[in-house]
Amino acid sequence: MQVFISADMEGISGIADAGMTETSHRHYARACELMTRDVNAAIEGALGAGATDIVVKDAHGDARNIIIEKLHPRARLIAGWTPDVCMADGIGPDFAALVLVGYHARVGTPGGTISHTMSGSLRGVWYNGVAVGESAISAAHAGAYGVPLVCVTGDQALAAEVGEVIGPEVAAVVVKEALRRECVRLRPPEETWGLIRDGVAEALSCSACVTPFHPTPPIEVRVELRSADQAASCARVPTVQQVDDLTVAATAADGHQAARLVSLFMDLAARH
Repeated sequence: MQVFISADMEGISGIADAGMTETSHRHYARACELMTRDVNAAIEGALGAGATDIVVKDAHGDARNIIIEKLHPRARLIAGWTPDVCMADGIGPDFAALVLVGYHARVGTPGGTISHTMSGSLRGVWYNGVAVGESAISAAHAGAYGVPLVCVTGDQALAAEVGEVIGPEVAAVVVKEALRRECVRLRPPEETWGLIRDGVAEALSCSACVTPFHPTPPIEVRVELRSADQAASCARVPTVQQVDDLTVAATAADGHQAARLVSLFMDLAARH
């Protein structure tokens, strides 16, 4: 059984504020340690469920956060970004399941730990009129290859979002409780690592019962930017329509193409 793990940082055990996830912060090295340990717990759970091949995608910031010399030796790491800049880069039809570690709620979520979607340039992303976050974007990417999302780890806001947007059959391991966007009730990492290990193992044992996430194609991808200049820049791309001063839309054939569109809009917006 091949398992793909995509790991972000904001939803990792012990992390409570956005500054800690930035390379310039005095606690960034500690955040990398915590991220690596959460990922290792997920790897241990996957191995316990019978995984024979595990690929980990570092999907935060510059995608060079996981400490390779401390990563579980049974896993392979994808560090850095391809031109697509998709958080599930590297997944394909040979994988049996997707696990998301350290993810967070979508932009604008009340009380979600460091809630955002992709970058500060995006005020919202919708697939076929449904507001989606990074978890659904990655799940739809995997779904394009027939791979189901079986488990996520993060806070309670992420767990609620996944249940609402993707489906209640996706297991959610809650490692902390968000009180405000950057105020969190944390659980001891020694406790959460056990929860992640056991949660991933149980989810993978039931993976055959989980349906891949397939937004109905063609998928209308609509993105709201933070400035009219950003929207105008995105609208210069052929096939992209400008809906209003801040919103653009385009269609995608499947979840992978939809994820590529979101990344394209993010990159174009970052230039303004």
